[in-house]
Formats: sequence, structure tokens, C-alpha cells
Amino acid sequence: MSKTCIISEQLELSFDEGIKNFAYNLIRELSKGNNVLALSIQGDETDGRYIKRLNVNKTFLSYSLFRGIRNFDPEIILYIPSPSATLFSFMRTKVLKLYTRKAKLVMIALQPREYSFLSRKFIPLLIPDLILVQSVSVLKQLSTFGCYVKLIPGGVNSERFHPVVKERKLRLKSKYGINADKFAILHVGHINRNRNIQILKELQRNSNQMLVVGSTSTEQDKDLIEELRTIGVKVVTDYLKNIEEIYQLSDCYVFPVVSETASIEIPLSVLEAMACNLFVVTTRYGGLPTMFNSEGNGLFFVNKLEDLSYEIDKIKQLNHCETRKMIEPYSWERVAKKILELL
Repeated sequence: MSKTCIISEQLELSFDEGIKNFAYNLIRELSKGNNVLALSIQGDETDGRYIKRLNVNKTFLSYSLFRGIRNFDPEIILYIPSPSATLFSFMRTKVLKLYTRKAKLVMIALQPREYSFLSRKFIPLLIPDLILVQSVSVLKQLSTFGCYVKLIPGGVNSERFHPVVKERKLRLKSKYGINADKFAILHVGHINRNRNIQILKELQRNSNQMLVVGSTSTEQDKDLIEELRTIGVKVVTDYLKNIEEIYQLSDCYVFPVVSETASIEIPLSVLEAMACNLFVVTTRYGGLPTMFNSEGNGLFFVNKLEDLSYEIDKIKQLNHCETRKMIEPYSWERVAKKILELL
């Protein structure tokens, strides 16, 4: 059993954003067999079963944080920065290192960042003991600063996210107002143009029903929501406690994101869709091509967004999908175990 302190900036409810969701699931899993202190540095209401809130400034120069860490006396400090591996995140790891007598300091960086001349000069002076990332490109980038970097996958709760029989799927479509005869195509995440959500309008045609479920943790583009709804796309803007039901009623999942900063590098929504054994069409985003180095069996990569519609039409002719089988090695339990092994 290890004593692990996990720190992140915004671990407040609701957990429907990538970095928060990753951190929360990791905290829950590590808490099962280890002594864990999880601290949210910003935000309001947290899940008090797992996470405590401290009122700490952005520099982490805080007596309450110092005392909390010293009193717990962890062997490992896991810092999961909401802004990912920025210069200021590296500075905060240096502050955390000063608060501990013996703990190994580990940063988990879930998104890539660009570095200025100043950052490239100072980061080598601030590196933690280990950085965990999700793509080969970020691993190589941070390694040039002298950082010790390792790859980790994303995780999924395959007990919560699972396929359902046809009868259950039809009942769920009825519950959420989806025509049973429509081919339901889903996307879950931030509703903004940086994620190319606008291109999903092209999939709302003929026998298709496009569904978009927006994250409540980030600002939603109201004009874009109106554009989508005007042509018949079903858009959900409220928090859905039982989001797994939306995956289970769907027939296919699409991930059209290209921008490196628009999502964590292994989007959890893609893994959740695969756990429900949905067909998935995605860009070659972040760490997905490394995590799944071959497509097929229901997973399809597109090189151009214009190919989304073509792939959807192709999927409609298929009746065999094994995406759930592809994510079996990536339960949160195994991800947590992998991280502890790397430490």
C-alpha cells in the first residue's frame, strides 16, 4: 500500500471534462487499495468521499497546502495540472517538491503545449521526478528538456459503460425521444467550433439522427447550439448523470477533433463509446493511433473530415463490431496499476 497525494486545480462537480474525469477516476481507483489524499486547489463543491478542497492561490505558495502535505507525509505526489504542462505547472511542481521530505513528484500531462524561448530555458531547471503523457510526440518534446517521461493510456469504466441488447436500445431511444428507425450518431464533449462540432451538421440527413451531448464544465457556444438544433440535431446542454444510456442507445460515435488543445490526448468519450461496443469514426487524434495501432473491428480513422460521411455510410452496411474487445486492457484498475508500476 502506498501513500499517494493527488493534486489538481479544478476537481469540482460535475466530472464531465477530460482532465477532471481522468483525475477523478484515477483517484477513485487508487483509493481502493492505497492511502490517498486528493486535493482540489480551485473550484467549489467536490466529491467529499474522495476529494478535499483547499483554498490555495495559483502559485501553490500556501501554508495550508504545506501543512496538508507534511501531515500526510506521502511517498508519491501526483500533480495533474488543469492547464497541462505549462511553464507555470512546472513551477508549481517545484513548490510541491519543497513541501515534502521524501516523496517522488510526478506530473501527469494530458494535453500538449507550445513552449516559448523563456519556457525552454527555465523548464530544465524545474523538472519533476517523472512526467506521464499520452502521446509519443509529447514524450519526445518533453524529453528534450531533460525530463524523464513515460507513456500511459486512458481508462474506462467497462462495468458502467457496456453494450445493451436491442430491446433495451429501443427503449432508451424512446426515453430520449429518438426515432427508433433512425441511425443514431453521437458526439460527447465541449460544444465549440475549435472541436469542429459544426461539421456534424453534415451527418444530420436522410435516416441519420445526430446527437451532441455538451460538457457543462466549459463554456458552450450558444450560436453553434442554435445552428445544430435548427437542422434537427438533438443537443443536450445539461449534465446527464446517466450518460452511459446515451452511448447505449446510439449506433455510432464520431470524434471530429483536430486541434491539439481541444481535448485530452486520449479522449475518454472515445473509450466509453468503444466500451459500449459502438462503431467509432475518429480523426488520428493525439495518442489514439498509438493506443490502437490498427483499425477495423468497428474502429475507423479518417485523415480528412470530409470522409466522416463516407465512413458512416460504410458502417451502415456492417453488422459486426468488436470495439469493446479492443478496450478490455484499459480498465481504470489496470491504468492505476500501470501508473504505480512506473513509479
